[in-house]
Amino acid sequence: SGFYGSGKSHLLKMFRHLWVDTRFPDGMTARGLARLPKEVQEHLRELDTLGRRNGGLHAAAGTLPSGGGESVRLAVLGIVLASKGLPEALPQAQFCMWLKKNGIFDQVKAAVEAGGKCFFDELHDLYVSPILAKAVLDADQTFAGDIKQARAAVRTQFPVMDDISTSEFIRLVREVLSVNGKVPCTVIVLDEIQLFIGMDPDRSRDVQEIAEALCKQLDSNVMLIGAGQTA
Repeated sequence: SGFYGSGKSHLLKMFRHLWVDTRFPDGMTARGLARLPKEVQEHLRELDTLGRRNGGLHAAAGTLPSGGGESVRLAVLGIVLASKGLPEALPQAQFCMWLKKNGIFDQVKAAVEAGGKCFFDELHDLYVSPILAKAVLDADQTFAGDIKQARAAVRTQFPVMDDISTSEFIRLVREVLSVNGKVPCTVIVLDEIQLFIGMDPDRSRDVQEIAEALCKQLDSNVMLIGAGQTA
């Protein structure tokens, strides 16, 4: 915690880069550039060892609210999704995950772009985009029907939701993060969490619930950090 402008967000940004040891275009790494105390270097080496046993290292960070409206679970899930290059909104992310699971993501994306459209822009019109529906029909030969039926199926399969249960939240986080069946050593940073909670006791309770779930139900491989102007 700290007052506005005290450097919380900057500190956490540096922490994320040190966690994953970000490599820059010139070959230098975050840890190579930082003048770290010996004790910190030893801790990071231990982290690397744990990472090699558990699918690597990963960092996700964002300012709340981010992509989830009033739902704490959707807000945090949106940050995790974005950290893996997926859309923050759950329906669009699930659609992309379905495409990848069926091995047609690249084909559908290429077809949309060949039609002169940006794939990720078209995702905003997931339920009504004709070029996206046609790309799915062309890529998935088991997908019967015309464009209208395809759009209806997408709307049914990937609906907009105001909230999800904690168990579904954990299932999705595990699915998104897992590498070869293992959850990597992951840090999730939630900035401005105090402003997000405000004076709402229900939201405070939800934050506590998902914090416990993240730390206990993901093989003890996730660390959660929150930052705010008041402790």
